[in-house]
Amino acid sequence: MEIFKDSGVSGTRLRTRPGIQALLKRIERNDIDIVLCFSVDRISRDMEHSAGILKTLRFHDIDLWTVTGAAPIKDMEVGIRSLLSHEQIEDGRIKTREGMKHTIRKGKAAGGLAYSYRVKLEYVSKGEHIRGLREKEPQEAEIVRWIFEQSAPPLMVKALNWNYMAA
Repeated sequence: MEIFKDSGVSGTRLRTRPGIQALLKRIERNDIDIVLCFSVDRISRDMEHSAGILKTLRFHDIDLWTVTGAAPIKDMEVGIRSLLSHEQIEDGRIKTREGMKHTIRKGKAAGGLAYSYRVKLEYVSKGEHIRGLREKEPQEAEIVRWIFEQSAPPLMVKALNWNYMAA
């Protein structure tokens, strides 16, 4: 028995998942009869990838089983489960984007820390850190300003109001 894992890698990816790639190579050797997974979405959370992997399994006459199943998974079940996984991921993406838009509308940062900014530490009355606040890092802002001045056309530099980058 061999175990293939893709810890910490999105199930929507195929090529960048070392575990699933190793499984697919093992399948090509034609020396296994069953692939057992916790659930169908552990094989892939992408409809196209799921269908391709299932097609490969079928070509090599390999059954796909899940931990809770009492029989090999049928094609229709893989299709339905991969569709549901796909919808769940899309729903998460939409909610994440909407949450980020809401955060930005409130004047806060919705992502990582950009060069020339640092986390601004402000607290609410209960002592909790207010998330999403940023303030300029003066020395790094000077570097950004210098890079822009070196690469931007002179008229553009003159027309800009540098106050937005001032510390």
